[in-house]
Amino acid sequence: MARSPRRRILQLRHQRPCDHVQGLFEKQWRGQPINTPSVKPLRGSEGNRVAWPTMFERAGKSGANSDCTTAPNGTAAVQYRMRAALFARTRTHYSVLRDREGGMRITVPKARCSKDGTIPAVERHQLVDALGIPARQSRADGVYIPADTSWRHEMLSRAYGDNPPPLRVARDTVA
Repeated sequence: MARSPRRRILQLRHQRPCDHVQGLFEKQWRGQPINTPSVKPLRGSEGNRVAWPTMFERAGKSGANSDCTTAPNGTAAVQYRMRAALFARTRTHYSVLRDREGGMRITVPKARCSKDGTIPAVERHQLVDALGIPARQSRADGVYIPADTSWRHEMLSRAYGDNPPPLRVARDTVA
């Protein structure tokens, strides 16, 4: 009796992590180095290590709501400040939407989206310029911000126009 393709795929998906773990054990037994993911530490704009951000504040600087302090783990507060800062700088409304995993996406309102749900090229270019990020970091549906306080802190700084931002985000790398 032949197996269904779906069942075979599910079996391979289940088997793959087991094979990977077994391969790691074999490397360890042979004394070979194992490349594991590690986190590059959070750095300031000068390149020095800094503490993980617990608050975002811009005391003494201009901009929308710049006198307020915001906790980067407060999603609703970060969304509000991001929209306000982008509007104050560009005089263009942007939507900041959150997803189930805690990440956020900066995009244009639905009325300005294309029929397929993507951002028109001109508006996408304006958003990338306003945030001061490379074009390759944006997607057709907007700019994604992972659910990490260092990313939120950096993107809030960029929304206010602080260039370079005071913090460089922590990044996962394979050592």
